[in-house]
Order: sequence, then C-alpha cells, then structure tokens
Amino acid sequence: MPSLTGPFLALAESGTPSASLACMFPLRAPPLSLRAMQPEDAAAVQASRTHPDNVRYQGWRPPTVAEVVDHARRQDPASVGRAVGTVQAVLLEDGVFVGDFGICTTLPLPTVELGVTLAPGQRGRGLAIRGARMLLDALFAAGVHRVAAVVDPRNAPSLRLFERLGFRREGHALASYYDEVYDEWADEVSLAMLRSDWIAKNLVDTQAPRL
Repeated sequence: MPSLTGPFLALAESGTPSASLACMFPLRAPPLSLRAMQPEDAAAVQASRTHPDNVRYQGWRPPTVAEVVDHARRQDPASVGRAVGTVQAVLLEDGVFVGDFGICTTLPLPTVELGVTLAPGQRGRGLAIRGARMLLDALFAAGVHRVAAVVDPRNAPSLRLFERLGFRREGHALASYYDEVYDEWADEVSLAMLRSDWIAKNLVDTQAPRL
C-alpha cells in the first residue's frame, strides 16, 4: 500500500481525528482506488445495490438513480469520523466501478459503521478485502477509534469478509431488524474492531503509517 505522509502521519501518531480527515479521499492501492461517490456514479451504484444478486441484504436499496444522485450531492466526505452521517464511497479497478462502501459515522465520535457491496460479477476476486483494508488503514491512521459492522447471519460472504479482516463478533441479536421489503424480522450479527486491534495486528505502523 502507498505510504502516509503529511497530516495523516501526525494523526496516526496522535490518534486524534481532526479536519485533516477531509483529505482521506481519494485512496489508491493500484489497480484499486476509493473515492467519494459522485453524481456520475449514481447509475452504477443504483444498479448494483438493486441487482438480484445483491438486493437481499442491503440496508439501502435506492429505487431510482435520482435518489443516489441526490445523496452524492448532499454528502460531505469531510464529515467521516467527525460528524454523524453517511458517506458513500465507490471502489474502482483501473477507473472502472466494482463496488461501493457505506461509511456511517456514529456516536460517540469518532466511531464508524462500515458496509460493502460488490458489483454483480465481481465476487471472488479479493476486491472487497483489499478495498476494506485500504479504507481501514485510512480510518484508523486518521484516529478513528472503532469501526463496526452489522450483518445478517445468512449473508455468509460478508461475515467471512469481516472475520478475515480481524473483526470480533460482539453479539447476535435475534429478530432485531424488520425488513419491510421482505416483510420479515431478521437477525443481526454485530462485529467490530478497535484502532488498538488494527495497530496490534501491524496493519497500521504508527512510526511509518500507510495509506
């Protein structure tokens, strides 16, 4: 992965999030890159999230491209880790859309909830784990304290992804989420990782942090 310099180096050493989080995007680990979603990404994001291969376990199923365009225009990438809200980021391979990440900043600050959706036909290539590692490096190096994920236990690929990343299971809530589209109560598995966990796994080097 490319190395961190400038404000990210200072943040990784201090562990204190600041306005420098605004510099997070774009992230690059060729051939992959990750940047904040733009209106021109809306058609690809909407098609991916509502595709039959993906729609079942989505928390956000935008019915129209216009809804995604509106979200792209309203979101503030500088708010990640600093203010409650959701920023959508697109994962690109050689500039081509292959998936997206939902980055939801929650209370107490600075904590984040993460979700990932790969575009149809892109599974099994290691894209999700490489993109997630790139993003987690940036979040933790910038001082985010905790990153969590909430997964339907039937969504085995997502559970495997977060467990491979080193997230610990924190709980299994029974019938805790009502899905109006499928008219059912679904279980939720909670997983999380602390910044100290990430550093302990040598994925963030506080002396020579990486991004």
